Amino acid sequence: MSTIVLGCDDNGVNDSEYQSTVASILEKAGHSVEKCAIEPNAFASYSDGSNGKNPEGKIGIYLIAAGTYSIADATYGTSRFKYNYFGIRPECSPNWECSDFDTRPIGADLDCPSWLCSKIAGNSFKRINEIVKEKSMVVTGKDATEMGNNLVKAMGGEITDTSESSSSSTIKSAICDVMYNWDGEAELFIRDETVHIRKIPSPSKATLSLVEGDNVHLGSINITDYNPSVVNYLTTTFEDYELTIQDELRVKRFGKVPSDVTLDEEIKTLDEAKEFLQREWNKLQRDNDHSLEVSVRGHQKWQVGKWCRVYIPSFKIDDYMYIINMSQDDSASDKWKCNLTLVDYPPSFGEPSTSGEDTNESGTELNTTDTNTTTVAGDEST
Repeated sequence: MSTIVLGCDDNGVNDSEYQSTVASILEKAGHSVEKCAIEPNAFASYSDGSNGKNPEGKIGIYLIAAGTYSIADATYGTSRFKYNYFGIRPECSPNWECSDFDTRPIGADLDCPSWLCSKIAGNSFKRINEIVKEKSMVVTGKDATEMGNNLVKAMGGEITDTSESSSSSTIKSAICDVMYNWDGEAELFIRDETVHIRKIPSPSKATLSLVEGDNVHLGSINITDYNPSVVNYLTTTFEDYELTIQDELRVKRFGKVPSDVTLDEEIKTLDEAKEFLQREWNKLQRDNDHSLEVSVRGHQKWQVGKWCRVYIPSFKIDDYMYIINMSQDDSASDKWKCNLTLVDYPPSFGEPSTSGEDTNESGTELNTTDTNTTTVAGDEST
């Protein structure tokens, strides 16, 4: 996890208590937190090293009222933190609320040099995040607890608040029972005491990538190989059609491990039969034991629950994989690294639910011939 320098501007609104609450949440998430004195110069002098302390390899978090000076200065000025987060406190921001985050323009601070604040002033915080994303990120929260949780999530971590997890897990368990019939199609996750249900996005829509020679530390790679006993050849029949999915690479390595599934009675068309078989195949990918552990260049974009395009030819990986774990590594003071664990398909959410899309989700290709045989042939990177 990360070493965090947590600053708080002198806003005159329970600043010390607010800072301590945020620090406690960050520490529960596994981070090491060093609190600055409640004043702007304490954080600024740490960020550029002028106070004699070394900011290299650390993450800076500054709790402030709505404004642009500190954000612009950290992004375009002399900050040496490896990444900067800014927590906007609505209770310290006249005429600004959390609901304004996405749309309300933020003007330049009166004491901010025009050449500096003009780079981001006049934009909403949502838009500012798009502008400064390589070095900084802005979050908010209605109170100190929500602010701390949102900062943890922004850094790719999980909320550890016990009261939330207890009530939410009960809700999740009940909904999972209802969602059983959508296992392999939908996923369920909890964010800020809200239970979200959605169809799992297609891996092909992934915006993240791991590429050998670009952002992958080859010496950090650890691969768990496929379980040779897991089904690699799946079939079913629909009317006069025989439908098949296979992973050609695993069939070649381990020999054919076949299985046959029976279609549900409500399936009436060939397309529905194909989708059913693809869904059952997707479920099998959760049990194939194949996983990748790797260190990459640090960035807040790496988050649990994201699909990633993985191209590591030295280890014969060329496929989409799913991030199930992320931690930040501060062992090297001059470089920010993230440690990732990826698998071939999202794991199940307890009893029922997780993983799946409709078609072409696991690196397979649907092919229908003029004969009464339909084959779903896996490529070598499945």
